[in-house]
Amino acid sequence: MQPAQPLAIAVIGCGAHGRGHVLHFNELPEARVVALADTERERARGVPVVWPKLAISLTTFGAVYYAYIVLGDIILGYAITALAHDIQYFAIVWIYNHGVLKRSKELGSSFFRYLFADGRF
Repeated sequence: MQPAQPLAIAVIGCGAHGRGHVLHFNELPEARVVALADTERERARGVPVVWPKLAISLTTFGAVYYAYIVLGDIILGYAITALAHDIQYFAIVWIYNHGVLKRSKELGSSFFRYLFADGRF
């Protein structure tokens, strides 16, 4: 039985294997490739690869896979996924605001400094 709409697929990595996957998916009537991503093309265009961002993405996908596929418990899966997302989000917010604090002279004794200072300066 075919689904009503083709399954939308994104391929990450457009090397030899990625091109093979795209060709294979395009032959399937129940699948449609809707997006391609590759760090080499971005690098060739002069766009820097942001390794921490890639690491966060891989960590998130790994947590989601483990939570929903390996454990097979949808409630626990949601809790693990939410926890992984929250930790990453709070780390990003802290890093950003810590940078703002380091560049600012006006936030000397504010509550903002209390939240985002790390004690090294």
